[in-house]
Amino acid sequence: MRLRFPSILTMTKSKDFDGTQKIRSWTLPVEATLGSAVRAKGILQHIRARLPLSQRKSVELEAGTLCFCMPVTPDSLSTAAIQTIQQSLEGIRSLPIIPREIEDILSISASERIDG
Repeated sequence: MRLRFPSILTMTKSKDFDGTQKIRSWTLPVEATLGSAVRAKGILQHIRARLPLSQRKSVELEAGTLCFCMPVTPDSLSTAAIQTIQQSLEGIRSLPIIPREIEDILSISASERIDG
């Protein structure tokens, strides 16, 4: 099943079950994911690679939306991480597509394609 991703930026403050709070979320644009869950996962890995080791697990992918969750009191590290994520997302449409993503994108049938 393929999901539709509107290109909007949202800010949320919902409590998570493990004592963290969702500080910020970004909906991945269709032009970047090309309708592929494998591509969305690759984008997540690309963004995590640019964060400090201690914060990499703070970024999650939920139905085409990147979510940044941190403890209830955000600090300067989380502010820096948000800036890093935003800078990474600015050029995300030009991120090269790797072979496993190409296979997934090409396997999407015409009825599953996202209307752009």
